[in-house]
Amino acid sequence: MTEQFALVTDTFLGNPSQYSGVEASDMIGGAEVNLYRIGQILLDEGHEVTVYQQDTGNPNDEYDGIEIEYLSTVGSGTAELLSFNLQWQRVVSQDEIVYVHSPEYAIPNLRPVDALNQQGITWDVPSSRNLTTG
Repeated sequence: MTEQFALVTDTFLGNPSQYSGVEASDMIGGAEVNLYRIGQILLDEGHEVTVYQQDTGNPNDEYDGIEIEYLSTVGSGTAELLSFNLQWQRVVSQDEIVYVHSPEYAIPNLRPVDALNQQGITWDVPSSRNLTTG
């Protein structure tokens, strides 16, 4: 039986404004590669896969069989995160199986989430450069 999977992440493909040297058809790093591999496994099993990500101005609406839907957000920081969360929860249909790529993309959780992932460190994110260990 074919199922429809919604993979939710803020960036999957393309160049968010914080990164230089990333082309529209590039994945940024390990978290995106992880999501890509999940998508490929689901496609290999005969399912349909859509990634819902923030709009980065990327012209690509498909990557290696994975559909990409870009969601507009407003604000910055926490407001932008909340805007993204509300957007994906509004547009993803109730019959899609929802995989949230990080717990921060499910706040507030206004609809069921079927699975989520917690990536490791985020120290390499440009907005987190002032983080220290100690």
